[in-house]
Amino acid sequence: MRRAALQRGEKAMAPLAGRYTVWRDGRSVGSVTFSREGIYTRMRCDCAQDTDDVLRLYCLSGGRTASLGIPAPEKGRLILTRRFTDRDLAALTADVPERFWLADAASVSEPAKPENPTRWRPAVQPAELFREPYLQAACRGLQGCLLFGAASDQTLLAVPFSPSAPFPLSALLSMGTWACLSGRQYILFRIADGLPGPLDPKTQKEFT
Repeated sequence: MRRAALQRGEKAMAPLAGRYTVWRDGRSVGSVTFSREGIYTRMRCDCAQDTDDVLRLYCLSGGRTASLGIPAPEKGRLILTRRFTDRDLAALTADVPERFWLADAASVSEPAKPENPTRWRPAVQPAELFREPYLQAACRGLQGCLLFGAASDQTLLAVPFSPSAPFPLSALLSMGTWACLSGRQYILFRIADGLPGPLDPKTQKEFT
């Protein structure tokens, strides 16, 4: 299907995968997970049931709001499972989804601002984080990296990872931690005083 789309000159969307937080009234109430099943993408939403109201799962992507369905009560949880073809998914999500939320089934209003918004931000010049010249050289021109944390002396660096491509910081791979952020794969490192190191156990648990 992706090959046919390319032959027609259409933009083929990368398979959506990973786990995303689901919000309701500014609170995290569960998650929605996407995984590949053959030619389909499987979606499973699992959220806490804290009301008897009928709620609908919404997604914001590329400035568009899409309805993904109504979760059904199941043993004190709200569960929604669906399968999408690549074409169906591309019609719903223009790119990597920005957020998911539950709201009244008749409403399409966007969710309230999360109480603890993410602090990941683009790393414009990741090479400047390192002391060692060989690490600076390896990161020079590297795109798609993210930073987490406000402290200048210690932060987290997320470097994009693909199983089918060489990792730019291969010398550090053994101390990195794999994580899926917004549906994309990264290797996380702790950077303190210009030196890379592994994440502490508490931080590993938060992001993996």
